[in-house]
Amino acid sequence: MKRVALLFLFVTALEWVAFRIHRNHPLVWPEYFSTVLLVIALVTCWAGIEAARWLLRTSPAARMPGPISDWTRLWVWIGPVGGALLCLGCLLGSLANKISPSHLAGFLVVGHFSGGALAWVAALPWAAPDLYRDPDAGYVEKTLLNLGLFTHALGFLTFFLVYPGTHPEFSIGWLLASAYFFNFILYYLMVSVLCWAAIFRFWRPVVEDDIEPGIEVLDIEEDEE
Repeated sequence: MKRVALLFLFVTALEWVAFRIHRNHPLVWPEYFSTVLLVIALVTCWAGIEAARWLLRTSPAARMPGPISDWTRLWVWIGPVGGALLCLGCLLGSLANKISPSHLAGFLVVGHFSGGALAWVAALPWAAPDLYRDPDAGYVEKTLLNLGLFTHALGFLTFFLVYPGTHPEFSIGWLLASAYFFNFILYYLMVSVLCWAAIFRFWRPVVEDDIEPGIEVLDIEEDEE
C-alpha cells in the first residue's frame, strides 16, 4: 500500500506540472508535453493495478467469502467510497473554478472522479445481479452495494445541481468524455482503495473464521465445567 500511496503522490504532482505547462503554453505546447502526459497515463495504470491487487489479495476485504468474481468484488467495495469521492470532487472542482482563472481546472478535478463513477454505474446492470446470485455474498457485501448506490446518487446530484452541471460551459458530452480517458477511471480506483486502506485502520469486516475459534474455546470451557 505504501507503493500505491507514493504513486498517487507522484502522479498527482505530475498532473499539476502538466496543468501548469498547458496554462503557460495554451496555443503551442512544448515538445516534451506529450511525454509528460504519457508518463502520467503509464504511472496511473500502474497505480490502479497495484491498488486493485492490494484490495483483492491483501486487504481485509480479500478475506471475505464472497463474491467469487474479482470484478464483482472490486466493484462492490469501490462503490461506497467512489460515490463519496465524486461528491467531494464536485465540491473541490467548484472551489478550483472560483480560485483558478482557467475554467479547465475545475473540470479536470471533477473528471478524475466522474469518469470512474460513470463506469461504476455502467457496470451496475451486470454486477448487481451477479452479486445477488453469488451464494457466498453476505450481509456486508449487500450493505456495501446499497451504500454505493446511495453515495453515487448523492454524487451525481452534486454533479448536476452544484458543479459542473450548473456551469454554462458544461455539456453531457463532457461527462461521457471523462469516462473515455482510462487514466481518470484508474485514478478514481486508486484513490478509492487508498481511502479503504485508511478505513481499515479503524474498522475491519468480521469474517466467520475469525470468530469460530473463540466459539469453540468457549464450548470446551463450558463442557469442562
